[in-house]
Amino acid sequence: MMMVIVVSLCYRLMLMALYNVSISVKGLKYIREFPGLLSLIWTLLEDGDSEVCLHALRLLQSVLLEEAVALVGPGLLLDDPLLPLERIRTLATSSRHPALRQTAQETLDDLSSLRASFLDPHGTSSSDQVHI
Repeated sequence: MMMVIVVSLCYRLMLMALYNVSISVKGLKYIREFPGLLSLIWTLLEDGDSEVCLHALRLLQSVLLEEAVALVGPGLLLDDPLLPLERIRTLATSSRHPALRQTAQETLDDLSSLRASFLDPHGTSSSDQVHI
């Protein structure tokens, strides 16, 4: 039991540190060089600890909003077959943790907006919402 608590605490601290680094453009470019970043986020979203999932979603939001469009293009992230959309949807609808529910819903909204802008970069479509 003690080991689980220590591991969960380490995950939380690591995610908070990565999120803080990701806030700056230089920091985001630096952590984006780590090829396993998205896989790490996907894995941590499956963790049973609500706080770990919350911090993983916050880091994902940072990557989505700051980097996906500017540095790699949204298609690379949105086309990732490992993107855990079902897990994010579950967190948005079923989590008992209010901040986690809200952050999961915001992440789904961000993904939807990103997909819409990727599919129609000039905003010429009449569709307001693209479903993720």
